[in-house]
Amino acid sequence: MQKRRTFTVMAILIAVLILGVGYAAITTDPLNLNGTVNVKANADFTVVYDTTHQVAVSNTGTGSTFVDTDVTPNVTRTVVTGAYSSTTLATMTVWLDYTHREASAVYKIDNNSTELNASLRATITNVADGEVEEEFFDPVEAEFFTDANCSTALTSGDVIGPNESAYLKVTVRLAKTPLDDITGATFNIVTTATPEVD
Repeated sequence: MQKRRTFTVMAILIAVLILGVGYAAITTDPLNLNGTVNVKANADFTVVYDTTHQVAVSNTGTGSTFVDTDVTPNVTRTVVTGAYSSTTLATMTVWLDYTHREASAVYKIDNNSTELNASLRATITNVADGEVEEEFFDPVEAEFFTDANCSTALTSGDVIGPNESAYLKVTVRLAKTPLDDITGATFNIVTTATPEVD
């Protein structure tokens, strides 16, 4: 009696299971879900200066490269300093003593996005008046590289991939020798990034 009841229950369960699977297999009715989905554009997109990176500086002046916040005028030397003001702003201060002397600083930029590429562009402005004084400083150049030694230029329109880094080399050259003093200026360097997909 017990066996027969167990067999009957098992047979009914198997029949219901077969009918359910069979109906699902031959039914082509679409499943409609109603509701709202919110997607924030570029939510994953974060490109910043790596403020833990030591800014590398170099010059072609007569003195050695050093960081000095109290630069004394009328001293024959070339001085360059570079720093990060925040994750979105870097600065470069130069004092150049002769025509065609140049100074450079290298900054690191990180694309912390997990899926989006970043198209990079650097804007350099003179802190004193908001524009680079072409009378003394020409050219002021910015170029992106794949390595800290700046030996391999970034290709493909200055684009870096997700979770990749780039190095921005800013070079300032003195176009003409000033009459009274070595010429100094501080520049703000802002790198803007535009998201791109593969």
